[in-house]
This record gives sequence, structure tokens and C-alpha cells, in this order.
Amino acid sequence: MNRIEARFKQLKADGKKGFVVYIGAGDPNLEKTRELALAFDREGIDVVELGVPFSDPLADGLVNQLAAQRGLESGTTPKKVLETVAAIRKESQVPIVLKNKKKKKNIRKLKGKVMKKKEKK
Repeated sequence: MNRIEARFKQLKADGKKGFVVYIGAGDPNLEKTRELALAFDREGIDVVELGVPFSDPLADGLVNQLAAQRGLESGTTPKKVLETVAAIRKESQVPIVLKNKKKKKNIRKLKGKVMKKKEKK
């Protein structure tokens, strides 16, 4: 069972609702993204959703469009977002969801590359 499933199973068993917080990854930079995720975890949120910025977020609304633009301007890429998740994992086991417009198989392939790189260190 993954972290997300485990969290919602526990919430259901406790008769509670979950609180998911959305962060536009890389807005204003990835270090702040890491800091925000850890701060929200300390405050007791249930799941962090990281929005991976992309160049055409028209259907996501103005706030998310601007966050994606700032994320891209700060140099955020899907690979760097996964590296940020790895950095968060060093301090927290908070469940993390990635909101991405790329195909799942591309993300899985990229995740495999990042994890292999992490194992070599």
C-alpha cells in the first residue's frame, strides 16, 4: 500500500476528512517548494499535491497559470521536481501527488532515472 492509500485508509478508519494542499512546484523556486511541503506536513496536512509547471496551463485557471509561469521561469523541470520530492523524503513521509500533464509512462521513466541517480550517490 502506498503512502496516499495508507493515509486515506487511516482517515476513513478514524472517521475524518482529508486535507490536501496544492503547491505550484518551483514557484518561486524549488527550495521554497521543499520548505512549504515540510511546513505543511508539520501543520498536519494529509497530502501534498505538487503541480509540475508546463507551458500551456490554460484550463487550470489564472492562479495556476501564473504559478506555472513562475515555476518555468525559475528553471523548474519534471526531473527537478522529482529531485525535490527526494529531498522532501529525507525529512518527511508525507504523501505526495504530482499533478502533471505529461503521459504517465514518461513520468515513470523519468522517476526511474532520478531514483537510479539517487542510489549512486
